[in-house]
Amino acid sequence: MRGADPGGRSGWLWIATSNHVLRIQRQVLLGGVFRNADLRQYGLADGLHGMEGVKRNQSVFADPIGRVCFSMNRGLSVVDPSRLTGSSVPALVHLDAVLADGSPIGTRGLVRIPSARQRITFSYTGLSLSDPERVRYRYRLDGFDRDWSEPVTARSAVYTNLSPGSYHFRVIACNNDGIWNDVGATLDFSVAQAWYQTNWFRLLCVVASASFVS
Repeated sequence: MRGADPGGRSGWLWIATSNHVLRIQRQVLLGGVFRNADLRQYGLADGLHGMEGVKRNQSVFADPIGRVCFSMNRGLSVVDPSRLTGSSVPALVHLDAVLADGSPIGTRGLVRIPSARQRITFSYTGLSLSDPERVRYRYRLDGFDRDWSEPVTARSAVYTNLSPGSYHFRVIACNNDGIWNDVGATLDFSVAQAWYQTNWFRLLCVVASASFVS
């Protein structure tokens, strides 16, 4: 950490690291537990002059009228917290398509993907009127992933060689103000068993083996 706003008149703590500018509520940070929605990251699209903080004892400071100044590698950037309304609308996320080896799969009713398909692609879109180019996504495939993915800007998620079984895909979106829509979009589907993975085939193998031994 290169520095932080010591004042924070509205309760926000401003932080500059070697390659990020962040904003978070002081009380949330002191509580030790916070969500993605509590943290706001700023970049070039917000008007910063560079993304790297200058290596000095204090890279962030507040002027007498409450503006927060950041000493960046390409110049001084200034933020007026009084102009940040915090009334941003969460981004809506929609699941556009599901492809199995490049072929579209219908998403209505019971979604069942043949076992022969090896590459499954989920395509989605985040709708945000404020700044659609800065929408970020996190996705998770219950039954396969242990946790959510890292925030990404890519509008698709790819899984390969899924085992037979039932799955639940989820994707959520974050707008340019760092507000996550935790409802997101979901899809339940299953991957069918190959003929050699079915119980009747295993039983047939057992019977054949027993006949051979006898």
